[in-house]
Amino acid sequence: MILEIPMKFKISTYIKELFLFLLLVAATLLVLIATHKASHTRTIVINEVCSNDFSLVENSAGKYADYIELYNAGDTTISLLNWTLHTGKKDSGTYTFGDIRLLPQARVLLIHRDDAASDTDTSSITVSPKDSFSLEIPCSVAKDGDTLYLRNSSDKTTDYVTVPALTYNTVYARETDGADTWKILTGTPCTDNASASAPFWADRDDAPAEPAYPLTDLSLPAEAADAAVLSISIPEDSLYGDDGIFLSENRTLSGRTAERECQVDYFSPDRSNESSFYSGLRVSKRSNNLQCLDFNLYARNIYGSDTFSTDFFGNGIEHDRLLLLHGADKQYLLYTLLAQQNIQTVSFLPCSVFLNGTFYGNYYLAEPVDENYLKSSYGVSGKNLTILTENQLTYGSSYGLLEYRALIADATANGLTDPAAYENFCEKIDIDSLINYYVLHILLNDNDFSPYDSCLVWRSETVDPGNTFSDGKWHYEITGLSRALFTQNSNTLTNTFSHVQDTDPLFEVLLQNPDFRDRFSEYFTDLAENRLNEAAAEALLAGTTYPEEDTDNLEGEFSQFFRDRSVFILSYLEDLLTEEGLSD
Repeated sequence: MILEIPMKFKISTYIKELFLFLLLVAATLLVLIATHKASHTRTIVINEVCSNDFSLVENSAGKYADYIELYNAGDTTISLLNWTLHTGKKDSGTYTFGDIRLLPQARVLLIHRDDAASDTDTSSITVSPKDSFSLEIPCSVAKDGDTLYLRNSSDKTTDYVTVPALTYNTVYARETDGADTWKILTGTPCTDNASASAPFWADRDDAPAEPAYPLTDLSLPAEAADAAVLSISIPEDSLYGDDGIFLSENRTLSGRTAERECQVDYFSPDRSNESSFYSGLRVSKRSNNLQCLDFNLYARNIYGSDTFSTDFFGNGIEHDRLLLLHGADKQYLLYTLLAQQNIQTVSFLPCSVFLNGTFYGNYYLAEPVDENYLKSSYGVSGKNLTILTENQLTYGSSYGLLEYRALIADATANGLTDPAAYENFCEKIDIDSLINYYVLHILLNDNDFSPYDSCLVWRSETVDPGNTFSDGKWHYEITGLSRALFTQNSNTLTNTFSHVQDTDPLFEVLLQNPDFRDRFSEYFTDLAENRLNEAAAEALLAGTTYPEEDTDNLEGEFSQFFRDRSVFILSYLEDLLTEEGLSD
């Protein structure tokens, strides 16, 4: 007997079976997803990437460098043995790891250096979460964007990230260590990403909308009523916090780690020009007065512009660095006198400085001698300049430094009495600027003179027949006169000739050449008798105002120096240029 199952019952059974099947599939999928997530999180990941390092991490060569941070996001120790990191295309910029064992939540910082090895020593290294462990690798990250790949020992990609273009000191990082969300943040190398924040310049205009302190809120001292005003606004923590640049224990900070962002509001002497801008602020290493420090101001893209747009000195030069000098009244008078005598030199601007709305001191804003100053003053191309400061390369070609050192060493060792040797020397050195350099340091009583500390030389690497300064010769620039004229430890009536002869062998060698000797003597005598004399000093003082409280004492010393110095030092010049003087 055949029993017929009602159709309703068949459908009901089918639905139940289908439901159980789908339930089983869903459970399987959940297990797979959970397993995938577990396997995904229990591995080493790329955690933070910096491609435009301004002041975060230095490599062993002393350069701020790209870096990549790896992080063990799992709960077991993982060895990086035979893992590889790739930057750019998958088959370029490869680094192979040795047996570096990362405990859970441990990290390793990979710092770029061009000549670093392409793999790690195979000895075992165990890194805990408390360690700050780093390696130098040859792989760099492109500033305009790049893709990084991390592969395990089976050559399987375990993590990758596409990094966008980054500005100074920003990083592309996981919002928290090992998380899935990526953001552009401030750098936190070897520390928890949760401590990072959005870059301070991310959501603001290039320049402040208005002064932090209006001029009417600033109390100008009487002696500075007609001076320019620089009002600096900066967070107190940047000055006095744990890393504050005003703390004595932090005076050893150097380079970019010593720089803090500030707002600067400028008011011109006649109050017709007002500008506000962001800047980097550093305490100058040359600060002598701990109550009123000297400063350097820096223009950078991260602060809105890589040059200061305000023409502080009326010479049209766009600077990216400015000096703020306290107690530089003597320098201001001296450099102004040199400029009046058509001797090329930097400009000074008297100004009153306010710090967070409070008067800080009477200062001078001064321009540095750098590539911007040289290309604007002499019409040379900044791209083709080589600049040496204190016998070290500060801008341009390292080949130029070696060539200059070899030139001076050869002249000192072999002498310049031979006309051919002297002619060859003059083809490589602008002899007029060298004579000007020696004459001013001697005439102006620079007892702090050193051929290295007082020396800045430059040349244009390409010759332009239409520009006498683009001649391929080394030119000497006047710097380092802060201790010239008179100081507490310097007698105005000092024979600076002997000091320069003792400290600079090249000067002694040059004096043996009659052509140099005659030109040196003629220029020295002209400056001492006709241009840098008491009459010129008196004329300067009569038409100059500056924010100095005790003007009578300074002006008296300044005038007396040029009254006494000329006759005294010229007598030594006469002795020096005799045959007997040269043989001593």
